[in-house]
Amino acid sequence: MTMIARALVAAFCLAGSSVLAQQPAPSRPGPDDVHFEFQVEKPVTAAPGNPAPRYPDVLVTAKVEGQVLAQFVVDTMGRADTATFKILRSTHDLFAMAVKQNLPLMKFTPAEVAGRKVKQLVQMPFNFSITPAPPPAKPPMQ
Repeated sequence: MTMIARALVAAFCLAGSSVLAQQPAPSRPGPDDVHFEFQVEKPVTAAPGNPAPRYPDVLVTAKVEGQVLAQFVVDTMGRADTATFKILRSTHDLFAMAVKQNLPLMKFTPAEVAGRKVKQLVQMPFNFSITPAPPPAKPPMQ
């Protein structure tokens, strides 16, 4: 190897090591990090007794059924962060609006990693179906 080639190799080696030294070490997830379901030990669960979204009257009258797939972040306190709310799929805009209006009323058990509560991105389906009224009771026979 010529003297110039050796100098170039040495320069590249030194430059590479300084670039590696400047890269930050991987850090632990912080309290503001949002996790996917596969990254948590205990995923978010909806609290029992959450109110269902209000079925839009005009869609009940028209006998329209449908679904909404919503995405949002549940924070460490078990609340949905409405600023992160997105509709991924909806069969009708009125169903999507009903879900969006209902979300602040819902409560969740937050996700956990290593025993501490963390934020999690959630995709949650909502189904709107019209349940027929039960038939009237027959009067007792006399």
